[in-house]
Amino acid sequence: MPFCPNCDKEFDHGVKVCDECGAQLLELDEDNTPYEENLSLVATFDEMYKAEMLVTNLESAGITAYILSQRDSVVTGLGNLAIVKVFVNNEDLDAAMEFIASLDNTTDEDNEE
Repeated sequence: MPFCPNCDKEFDHGVKVCDECGAQLLELDEDNTPYEENLSLVATFDEMYKAEMLVTNLESAGITAYILSQRDSVVTGLGNLAIVKVFVNNEDLDAAMEFIASLDNTTDEDNEE
């Protein structure tokens, strides 16, 4: 059953994107836990928009990426201290890391000019 890593909401089969936050959904196994063993962490951020930018860039390169936000919207003020993580499928890890490194190199070159 599809599951939103940001909202903790479950969806019907066939749904790919959360209707509340727009995050890509993860599949749940039989005991209702995400298939974390199939995912590799590629980046952490302090702001959701930064993670969303990386996911958009990875997807433009054909690499599926997922966001896991640990933001707590219940406790006022603490949500801004949350870590936002970006994961890719294990088989895409090398390609994702190379792509991220190329983004870093492009940013460095732009800063030198």
